[in-house]
Amino acid sequence: MSFVGRDVRKMRVMIDTNILYSTFFFPNSKISKMVDFVQANHHLVLCKYVINEMIDLVKEDCEHLLEGLYVFINDITDEVFDFDGFDNNDYPAMRDSKDIDVLVNAIESEVDILSLVIKTLRMSRLISHEYLNQGSLWMSL
Repeated sequence: MSFVGRDVRKMRVMIDTNILYSTFFFPNSKISKMVDFVQANHHLVLCKYVINEMIDLVKEDCEHLLEGLYVFINDITDEVFDFDGFDNNDYPAMRDSKDIDVLVNAIESEVDILSLVIKTLRMSRLISHEYLNQGSLWMSL
């Protein structure tokens, strides 16, 4: 990963599908305001898995908004990271196995912050890069 030419004062922040969904469908929400702040002051990173999951959700529920979603994603995203084909055994086990793609992409892209919604706890969390590799954290998600 090359950081040449990157403004080191800006953090690279990755968001999960729940954050992206809330930002797209509820533009006046607190989560949307957080994403606006990140976009204005930092570097917003999406992984290809989140983009594809969001496209699938919109296709399933409201296909007429799909073109607007493409424009929205293009407008808010500074970087797209794609790390797939990994072996789940190379990473700690998780309570919700569907989230492993997002967490692995956050680790491999070396983002500074991962922002995600933990549905079972009905809360959002910011996780710094220093904690992303800790197995005990993964089981708590």
